[in-house]
Amino acid sequence: MPAGAEDKTANYTAYQIAQYFIWKDFVDPKNLTHLKLQKLLYLAQGWYLAYTGKQLFSDRIFAWKFGPVIKDIYHIYKHRGNSELKMSYQNFSEPNYISLEVKQFLNKIWDSYAKFDAIVLSELTHIKGSPWSETIRENAGSLDNLENDVEIPLNRIQMYFRNQLPQQVA
Repeated sequence: MPAGAEDKTANYTAYQIAQYFIWKDFVDPKNLTHLKLQKLLYLAQGWYLAYTGKQLFSDRIFAWKFGPVIKDIYHIYKHRGNSELKMSYQNFSEPNYISLEVKQFLNKIWDSYAKFDAIVLSELTHIKGSPWSETIRENAGSLDNLENDVEIPLNRIQMYFRNQLPQQVA
């Protein structure tokens, strides 16, 4: 890596982070649905990029009609529809592959956003000027013309969330 270049390599997959949020819903129930999980993952990636300059997870995020989507997570949980993502918790324990620092970060995301339902979180991710809305505007013009394979650029996500930071942190 060239001197001064920032390493944005992620240590996790979206699935690993999703498993942590599913575990959190087991110990602190907040009606976690597939749609809500997608929004929490997007928000976690955005805030992590803003605070650290690095990706939380390696999966790409796409601008779909109903907001930012991680395709692998979509395909894993789409069959659940609007149902809660309750898993068989008999042998389900806290994921031990996530660092303490990242767990603390994810707990802050959970505490800040999991209290809201998926619709409120969708509205939050659809705000005019958000990475999702700007990606749609630039690539499709409107939702009617949108194809589901338009990636939201990481730098756009990072800059948007960085601009939301309190000035003393940015």
